[in-house]
Amino acid sequence: MRRDLLAAAACAALVAGPAFAQTDAPASTPPADPPAAAAPDSPTGATAETGAAADTATAAADAQLTPGAVVRDSTGADVGRILHVTPGSAGAEGTVTLSADGRTVDVPASSLSASGDALVSSSTRAAIWGPTDR
Repeated sequence: MRRDLLAAAACAALVAGPAFAQTDAPASTPPADPPAAAAPDSPTGATAETGAAADTATAAADAQLTPGAVVRDSTGADVGRILHVTPGSAGAEGTVTLSADGRTVDVPASSLSASGDALVSSSTRAAIWGPTDR
């Protein structure tokens, strides 16, 4: 009788063991909803539209960030040509290497924006190249 009781307990432990070894399944996270655009007549409509315009300009600038592209400042002065584009990593901002008159300088990619078919720097030529420019 004692042996039967021990055998039954051992079988129960073998059957129940894997159930105790299991971990809880991770809770599934629902996919994030894309931000909804505000209606134009709502108080946040202007912000949403401005944000969309900024995103469009940034996307256009990113598409034009190619070696050889000409960069101008807001006055139309030639700042230089893109020599190299270094994408950012792990949240870091990318950089663009500009070349002019045999010199090079790195500028943040976010300082360049598209205006029509041109790339425009948010800084002046003098601010980028310094007071000894030309």
